[in-house]
Amino acid sequence: MKSVLIVDDREDDLYMLRVLLEGHGHAVVSASNGEDALKAARKSPPDIIISDIMMPVMDGFRLCCEWMADERLQNIPFVFYSATYTETKDEEFALSLGAARFIIKPTEPDEFMKIIQGVVRDLDAGKIEPRTPTLRTGEEVLRLYDERLINKLEEKTLALEKEITERKRAEEKLHKANRLYATLSQVNQAIVKERDKQKLFQTICNIAIKFGKFRLVWIGLLDEENQLVDPVAFSGEGSDYLQNIKISLTDDLTGKGPTGRSIHEGKSVVFNDLETNPEFAPWRERALEKGYRSSGAFPIRLDNTVIGALNVYAVEPHFFDAEEINLLEETARDISFALDKFEEETNRRQAMEALRQAGLIIENSPVVLFRWKAADGWPVELVSDNVTQFGYTPEELRSGETPFASIVHPDDRERVTHKMQDYSCQRYDPLSTGISDRHTRWRCSLDRRPHHGRAGRRWKHHTLSGHCHRHHRAQTDRGRTRRPARRVAPLARRHSGTRGAFAGAEARGQRPAYRTGSAATLFQRGGRREEP
Repeated sequence: MKSVLIVDDREDDLYMLRVLLEGHGHAVVSASNGEDALKAARKSPPDIIISDIMMPVMDGFRLCCEWMADERLQNIPFVFYSATYTETKDEEFALSLGAARFIIKPTEPDEFMKIIQGVVRDLDAGKIEPRTPTLRTGEEVLRLYDERLINKLEEKTLALEKEITERKRAEEKLHKANRLYATLSQVNQAIVKERDKQKLFQTICNIAIKFGKFRLVWIGLLDEENQLVDPVAFSGEGSDYLQNIKISLTDDLTGKGPTGRSIHEGKSVVFNDLETNPEFAPWRERALEKGYRSSGAFPIRLDNTVIGALNVYAVEPHFFDAEEINLLEETARDISFALDKFEEETNRRQAMEALRQAGLIIENSPVVLFRWKAADGWPVELVSDNVTQFGYTPEELRSGETPFASIVHPDDRERVTHKMQDYSCQRYDPLSTGISDRHTRWRCSLDRRPHHGRAGRRWKHHTLSGHCHRHHRAQTDRGRTRRPARRVAPLARRHSGTRGAFAGAEARGQRPAYRTGSAATLFQRGGRREEP
């Protein structure tokens, strides 16, 4: 077991050396600088010293000089272990001072201990002779020492400058990432909140200027008739640049700038040097006057069709790197998404209004619309709300409590059943029926060809499965008894006799059956019942 003095100003390095050496059975004493190490060695000389070079108070080179000048210590092996002085000239200088070994950090533990154990064996075998410094004069030592120190200081300065530069770049990159994230986040919030397309365009331009730190931002939409791009929203310095500007989709120079190409090609187009790019010639003079040095255009789509572009200008040449382009492409995609949603909302409102208008027409119509399944009892799937005028509620019919078959007049059920089976076998679905002036017209929605009944008259096409009218066996109107109903045209309901006849059954609390227009239609007019 040997006693080892280790010298290093880094606590973690001291700890690692202590653990490694003690693990191999050596006694370890430590110091954090050359001066403390020299005091400890003079008080109790070790068998070996292992020292770093760059340390405060007294560095390793100075410690080695003092060590070799002390008669009690100069025969003790001196080992350098450094991560800072790693060049060949550093090793040569260290050995010229009288060092036994020169080890460069980091070294694998096994390799490190192999070197130290070799020193111990040589020491035990008496193979280590007192080393005499090869430098003859103190001036020479001082000169070489200063040379190595200055060289290392220069290296450290350069390394520090590089580190500072890299740190600044990292900070700029972080700042840029935060700026890009803030811009995209604000744009997404605007898309969620804004419901007006023009206001959204203007808000996005304002956000890009405030958070994106661009010089000018504008949105242009395509005028297909004139093949021009019209600015519809803009923000930033020098926005008068857009006055009387001409950007086209033609093959001349006015169509070869970033905006025209982006719309025409459907992809992002960036000019990172407006001063030299020949395709920017039509707008160069005005752009340079406004301080623009780079520009990019990013396509805006509606339903996957390019309709315009998001246009951005910066004061720095080569401003648009991959991160900037990704941000602006994402912004353009978000705008396209918002436009699609606006379009869907407009279509939805129009459809709702059309449905409302259709509902009003049906509600005020004397015709009740049914749709039922071709199953037992003909369960009702849909019925118009105006069925209430005949004593039923839509909910009652849709619930299945009252299937359609139960409200078809008994005299018609067999015939209607046969007709439905006949058309089902012919795979005609749905079946449409038109009736006018006592004549029934049948039409299948597959071939769209009308089949005429008597007189060959034209008829009105109904898209739902059936329309129904009341039939009463005994009806009363204004105190007079009516004879059974006859089948006539739907327009018959306009006659006053119809309402009076219906009222009699309702007064008695009866719920009369229907005659359906799907196979035959029974109408009330006058006092006679007729077959078509």
